[in-house]
Amino acid sequence: MASVVVSVDAELSNHRPPTERAKRRARYGWRRLLSLFETYDVPATWAVVGRLCTTEDTIAPPAAEEWFTDGATESFDRDAAAVVGERRALARDLTAPWLVDALAENPVEHDIGSHSYSHPRFTNVSRELAVADVEAATAALEGWNPDPDSFVYPFNAVAHRDVLAEAGFTCYRGTAGPDAGQESSVDRHPFHPLELVPERPKELAGWAFDRLSEAVTWTVGSSGPGLVEPELDDSGLVAVPSSLPSLYRMPVAVRSALRDAGRYPLARVATRGVDRAVERDRTIHLWFHPADFHTERDFRSLERVLEHVHRRRANGLQVETMADVAVRVRS
Repeated sequence: MASVVVSVDAELSNHRPPTERAKRRARYGWRRLLSLFETYDVPATWAVVGRLCTTEDTIAPPAAEEWFTDGATESFDRDAAAVVGERRALARDLTAPWLVDALAENPVEHDIGSHSYSHPRFTNVSRELAVADVEAATAALEGWNPDPDSFVYPFNAVAHRDVLAEAGFTCYRGTAGPDAGQESSVDRHPFHPLELVPERPKELAGWAFDRLSEAVTWTVGSSGPGLVEPELDDSGLVAVPSSLPSLYRMPVAVRSALRDAGRYPLARVATRGVDRAVERDRTIHLWFHPADFHTERDFRSLERVLEHVHRRRANGLQVETMADVAVRVRS
């Protein structure tokens, strides 16, 4: 079946202290996305960070302390108590339950899932923290969706899948490869130029290399986003792999340069991927954050993608949420 899945990492920020401008952009982006999805009747999976739903710090110790110090003192050689205080303040500053109200009240039947409670990197934390965080996340969503099906891992770092299964989740956003508990199930471009770069320089460059890789993926790939094959994994969950990195994580300066050169890639590449999904009877899975939209041009380019999805429905294209995919795969 040809289908498109859209998932949204529903948060104001993840680990960097946001400016007031960034928070306003995220809140505005949230509402604009709801409006665009309603215009084109596109249901999406909104994976909500639990701390967004409450003004209280509900994650229980000792797991809370492990998250609030996770990696910080090792990475920055800073006093742990200072880091804990800063991160607790940041968590309290990133609450907006009224945005979840707007999502639940929207006439489109969106899938309200979880993006964890405190946004830890699950590959770096203990099982104890994973259990505490998932329990806090589902409790925070109680007023909007008491039985969430879909889970999106922070940083797409897949781990502790058994914890999700025990908590009642049915699916998660995966990535191709054994770390996601699955074999390569993404039909990607056969060659990426940056594959020639040795591993050590990639590690040293870190985030900057990841963003460069995404820019190259968007601009030189000739076959479009990967087409995915959701599947039941060995934990009993349905893995719904993403087709590409987040649509809008490319640095703004790079986006602007590409736009000025007439090669702004989002709409072109994403619509090409939708066409391939229809031609090959496969699934394409796109995702982004509300805060990723910096300009009105960004929203217009996404609208072109949604318009294209709407038109291709006449050719049998289905729009599914991650929860819909889980039901289909399990049936």
